[in-house]
Amino acid sequence: MNFCILGAGAWGTAVAIYLSKIGHVVTLVPRRVEQALSMSSARENQDYLEGVPFDPNLQIGSSLKPALMESDYIFFACPSHALRETCQQVIEQAIPSSPRLRGALALCKGLEPETNLFAHEVMSREFGSNFSTGYLTGPSHAEDIATGKPAAMVLAINGSDLDRKKLQSEISSAFLRIYRSDDRTGVALGSCIKNVYAIATGISDGLGLGD
Repeated sequence: MNFCILGAGAWGTAVAIYLSKIGHVVTLVPRRVEQALSMSSARENQDYLEGVPFDPNLQIGSSLKPALMESDYIFFACPSHALRETCQQVIEQAIPSSPRLRGALALCKGLEPETNLFAHEVMSREFGSNFSTGYLTGPSHAEDIATGKPAAMVLAINGSDLDRKKLQSEISSAFLRIYRSDDRTGVALGSCIKNVYAIATGISDGLGLGD
């Protein structure tokens, strides 16, 4: 498959490196042209994941439209507050003219500040309900995914279960187990509240309140 990842922070870069390592053609599009030029030259992301080289399958794009026109799925690795604007840029550049584009996945967590909408709700409102949207998320760190440490994530996307299974199979590997779900709201909510529970657990442990 061909994937386009919008946003070249640590997480977007890690997912791009992972997908390219397992054989997919990936285009990573940074927000800034100068970042794209730096990454193309160094063949690594020296700002966020220094020392992790890019696979030959990983291309760096400085222009949105060519990357989108060749992609099967888009991954949004931008902050949640920038998601709607980035979706609108995708619509202007590719949808509905892209012959291959099947859906979009958010790598970001949290709510849109102005509306309190989850990422899949923002994407559905921008792209329309017939366009598959969802998440790739889970308890993992960028450096672990990029370097092939064992991990697990969940793929939550609407559409047919056949399409979900195909995408799950394409992005799974021996060191990253992908679970699939159609519960986008549940997955998004879990991603939002996990830090609250982590902080509460840390406080409880610090106070010596027991297990």
